[in-house]
Amino acid sequence: MRWLPYEFNGVRSDREAVTDLAVIAGAEWGRDEAHLWIDPDDAEGFGATGPLSIACRDPHSLVLLISGVEVTDVAVADIRGAWLQTLDQADYYSLSIDLGTRIVGLSDAYNGL
Repeated sequence: MRWLPYEFNGVRSDREAVTDLAVIAGAEWGRDEAHLWIDPDDAEGFGATGPLSIACRDPHSLVLLISGVEVTDVAVADIRGAWLQTLDQADYYSLSIDLGTRIVGLSDAYNGL
């Protein structure tokens, strides 16, 4: 499986954002370790750190899990925009997905940071 694009800083389509989530969740060598945070419009944000995995309830949404515990879901139709930044051959990354009522963000955690 490929990794995230190297030295990238830009907008991602909804399909690319879903692919990025799948790539991170399917990564080897501990690269699936991620900081995941949720920033809702009308409440205090929260986050979790650990191995990212993905489950599907239906063909149009993903459930994001950290260490096997459900953290949030992402309906593809709700994606208003996504942004990815990678540095140092994508060893460091930040992915933000705007879902309208909240932002879901991920960043690398496999390197101990």
